[in-house]
Amino acid sequence: MGTQSFYEFLGGLELAMNNRQRRWVRDRLVGETGREQLANLWYRYLGEQGYTGSLTDRWAAWMRDVQPGTFNPQSLFLNGEQGWWFDNSDLSTLFQDSAGTIPVTGAGQPVGRQLDKSGNGNHRFQAAAASRPILRLNAATGAYYLETDGVDDWMQTNAINFTGTDKVSLFSGVRKLSDAAISVICELGAGADAISLVASAITSGVNRFSYYAAIDTTATNYAVGRPYTAPTTDVVSAILRRGSATPSATLQINGIEPPDYVTAGSGVAGNFGNYPAYFFRRGGTLLPFNGHEYGNICVGRLAAAAEITAAEHMLARRTGVIIL
Repeated sequence: MGTQSFYEFLGGLELAMNNRQRRWVRDRLVGETGREQLANLWYRYLGEQGYTGSLTDRWAAWMRDVQPGTFNPQSLFLNGEQGWWFDNSDLSTLFQDSAGTIPVTGAGQPVGRQLDKSGNGNHRFQAAAASRPILRLNAATGAYYLETDGVDDWMQTNAINFTGTDKVSLFSGVRKLSDAAISVICELGAGADAISLVASAITSGVNRFSYYAAIDTTATNYAVGRPYTAPTTDVVSAILRRGSATPSATLQINGIEPPDYVTAGSGVAGNFGNYPAYFFRRGGTLLPFNGHEYGNICVGRLAAAAEITAAEHMLARRTGVIIL
């Protein structure tokens, strides 16, 4: 069977499965024995197709060849939805200074301004030279990412008006390098109408070694997925709802519900707020993120199941994460 037809078979199988069915498969294949069998099968198959290196190297190269990036996140914003899309592999959107006058031309350079590709003009920036993340290249996947130092690197946007919606879909491909402290991946607002995605490193309690998504920063309406101990590379998807009887926050890590999963809260009245979005640090002052960001997408509505899958797979190709 050729590579393309094999991919088409897998793609059709995955699209035919809902999240419950994917979890059923995961639970049966990702035990110790099942994990080894699945990894060996993929390793052997990709080797027969001419791919070399580790399983991650082979998978990343295969994904680039047979699953080209046909999904365009701009499709999420066709009806004027609020939000952002930061594409770290598009160097034409990156500048070394916050004014946007000095282009980023390659890895190793600081990023002081990044243009939003959603069409909303929600660009992010960092005026302080010492607090700018550094652009790096993942040689295995060919994707660029922003590297933060876990001390004082962060970026922000101007105020983004989410007061017209009570629903948000959020996607990010990240590598968490440290479990020394709680760290913010991205956050808009602080309080009861916030949008929050956090990499938590508390060693005990509900948030230990987790990813945490919330519709507020008051620890009452959230979803926690664990355990994800650093160093770990993951594709994180969060669906945040207000004004609903359903769980206010739901979370997927690498395309599936986390193995240990906790939700709290059942929605609160009102829409989201009108605040700047902060990346890699809460409010630019607290909870710095030590790691890599491959891209970040936020849209002010509930993404459809096919859109969630497409966004996750796009970020998986960049990070090198294998999504079943």
